[in-house]
Amino acid sequence: MTMQSMLFNTFIKVMDQYKDIFNQKPEGIRATKDVVYSNRKQNATLNIYYPYHRKERYPIIVNIHGGGYVYSTKETYEAYCMTLASHGFAVISYDYDLAPKLKYPTPIVQLNECMHWLHENYEQYNLDINQLFMIGDSAGAQIMAQYVTILTNPEYHQLFQMKLPQVKVSGIAINCGFFNAIDIAIAKKKSFTRFMVRGLMEDYVGKDFHMKQSEINCEPFINKRFPPTFVASSVNDLLVGKAPDILIDLRRSGIKTIYREYGKGDFFAQHNFQMDIRRSNAKQCTLDEMKFFKSIIDEHKSTL
Repeated sequence: MTMQSMLFNTFIKVMDQYKDIFNQKPEGIRATKDVVYSNRKQNATLNIYYPYHRKERYPIIVNIHGGGYVYSTKETYEAYCMTLASHGFAVISYDYDLAPKLKYPTPIVQLNECMHWLHENYEQYNLDINQLFMIGDSAGAQIMAQYVTILTNPEYHQLFQMKLPQVKVSGIAINCGFFNAIDIAIAKKKSFTRFMVRGLMEDYVGKDFHMKQSEINCEPFINKRFPPTFVASSVNDLLVGKAPDILIDLRRSGIKTIYREYGKGDFFAQHNFQMDIRRSNAKQCTLDEMKFFKSIIDEHKSTL
């Protein structure tokens, strides 16, 4: 692991531990834990969180965790995913193998395996495969956007040797998305950000990471089949800034897109602020995203 990844690991871990001290998990959430979704990888289990009120079928949110490709687990996101479930969704939080032990495209492959598992087992777990949503933050948002582009663009899919499940993602939410990392890593202007990102990309892709630039940068392949998207950023985000460039490509393709900035007047609303579920900006962001997903469900029902 590069020095940059070790520094990133330490910093984010301290931030997560701080949040965990104060975060209170919602009451009444039911959980099915450590379900194996693939036998081909080491970290290939998932948790499913269900809301208190029982239903025959639950709309689904798949959460793709961030962590710079080198850090985090599904347990780190438990309080956050339980909060999402409290809004009436069944939330799937899954693990994937981290860099540098396993490199790109491992997270893409494992998300695909998770989606195959979901397609094959949704009835057993009382899930509504026709109401499928995704949320990703930081590097998880990049993994999610890349995979959804594979699902929705046959030309881009040809770059990857993987069989896709017959699923349709109804909508996604991007939180503090970490996009264009290789562009940052190979920029001519030296900076601390470039230094850190180069280390992360070396661990995630390899020393020749620049060779994968056009493949990992999925944004030019976004087309009109890409699902409606909610994009959330913090005005205080010191890691990725605000208003990710993917907004340009979403709007270029005519995708229904909502962009919201949070954190004004609250310096503690930093990168991945939405996970600090006790704070008002996190609560508002989650509420806005859940309303967005539910509006898509209502639109679908009105066409039946």
